[in-house]
Amino acid sequence: MDAPKLRELLSAYSTNDPDFQKSNWHVPDDAAIECGTVSRESLLHTYRRRLKRTGENHTLHTKTENLVAFLQDYPEEELTMVDYYTSEGEMRLFLANYECSRILFWMSMFK
Repeated sequence: MDAPKLRELLSAYSTNDPDFQKSNWHVPDDAAIECGTVSRESLLHTYRRRLKRTGENHTLHTKTENLVAFLQDYPEEELTMVDYYTSEGEMRLFLANYECSRILFWMSMFK
């Protein structure tokens, strides 16, 4: 995937995620964008375990709970994980549908 295509997908996604919209997101022209298929069950297993290690009132706990809830409700078995680094060196990580035609979830805990 190239930067213009990711910008298009993120622009569409941002209309449904006010927190992402407010994050002042950008995709550098020279961003090395990586995409890979991931199993919903594998992610659920990982993030359910991580929930046990985060404090109840911690922001990370809430973000992880939101991810687990999304994964529990998602009807397909496979997703695509999309990541890139900003010009400032911060990682951005997203879950997209298998075809990578739509961003579904911003994994904001990795910002």
